[in-house]
Amino acid sequence: MPKSKIILALGFLIALLPVLGFPHSWESFFQVLFGLSIVLLSVLISVDRRLSLKARVQKRQARKRAVIETNPEVQFGRRASDVAEVPRSRFGRRASDPVIPVPILEEEGPEVQ
Repeated sequence: MPKSKIILALGFLIALLPVLGFPHSWESFFQVLFGLSIVLLSVLISVDRRLSLKARVQKRQARKRAVIETNPEVQFGRRASDVAEVPRSRFGRRASDPVIPVPILEEEGPEVQ
């Protein structure tokens, strides 16, 4: 079961504790136990999210290093305006963005005879 669903179930149990008929001391014990469980699971979710993000960044950097090692003239992260050979009709900000051809429209004017 995913951690988010466990947190939801624990919250539901905390909401039901007053109507379940436990003695006050047991009820307060379960509230503390379930509350600490929710805090622990929340911390674990945030740690997992950070670790997965860090792993994705490392994979992306390794992939870029591999591309640069095989083809040294490839440059990442440069703006399209920094490269002199980039045509002005190009969309996007970076040199690695795909080039989308722009059709050139001819101006229609009065025909001269």
